[in-house]
Amino acid sequence: MSASIFSLFLPAWRMSHSVWFLLQGLGCGIIFIFFSSWIVKKLTENLARRRALLFVFVMALHNIPEGLSVGLDVAALGWEEALPLCVAIFIQNIPEGFVSSLSFFLGGFSLTAALSANALTALIETLSAASGFTFAKTSAVQLPLLLSFAGASMMTVVGHEIYEKKKHGEKFSSLGFFLGLCLCAFLDLFL
Repeated sequence: MSASIFSLFLPAWRMSHSVWFLLQGLGCGIIFIFFSSWIVKKLTENLARRRALLFVFVMALHNIPEGLSVGLDVAALGWEEALPLCVAIFIQNIPEGFVSSLSFFLGGFSLTAALSANALTALIETLSAASGFTFAKTSAVQLPLLLSFAGASMMTVVGHEIYEKKKHGEKFSSLGFFLGLCLCAFLDLFL
């Protein structure tokens, strides 16, 4: 959330000073994530017994906006100013990777399969970052619009995951969320 605000929305605002670009990007990002979520639900009906494939697909889908955010931020600001977002996403990917591999492993798959699936999602995030960077450098589309799109995609993924956890009665640590938000805000603002 803080990476979206401080490393994507604020640079988009500084570049354009246009609420219109921010709103367009925000709307497109939200629609993109909800449409992607709808596709995943449709695939779930057909692939219920192929849990591993679905799991990898969902994690890869989640990592696309993260990768795009990094690539767009580097294209917009350069490596030095984009470093806080890169570090924040790297830090949050460490526990996320452990948890996703562990849940895959506990689901009955081998350790090699669990680690391989997680590596595949990391590769997709890396390719998304390269794609976002290349697209921003070669596209005629306004960069503030793309930054807003990436930020909205990231925030929608986070918000959707929190909503799903609460809806299904899963444990959710508000304190952990707040501490993570503060850590990422610190990295964004003071690095």
